[in-house]
Amino acid sequence: DIIKGASSSDDALSTITDMNDEDIAAMMRNDNPPLPGTIMKMLPKDTFHVDTKTSLMYAGLDVAAVACSMSFLYAVVQSDFYNGLPMIEQALTVAPLQILT
Repeated sequence: DIIKGASSSDDALSTITDMNDEDIAAMMRNDNPPLPGTIMKMLPKDTFHVDTKTSLMYAGLDVAAVACSMSFLYAVVQSDFYNGLPMIEQALTVAPLQILT
């Protein structure tokens, strides 16, 4: 039942701890991957808890990090030191900053 992605909760196992070795082995041998609903039923209920405040905090931190690294990258490429370097050294100088952004 769990391998075919049963739709009712009576037929499917509720968590991964309810699965025995035979169920896990059968899932591993199956050519078709488990359906997303089956995976969701195997995971604890609080796995998919959405916290908007935390999500927005992480989004804000990401935007701030990108803005800082882009600003620093722009300041570096506008400097006299950077413009005085040969092209290969210019590329090597800003490579770490480009990876960060």
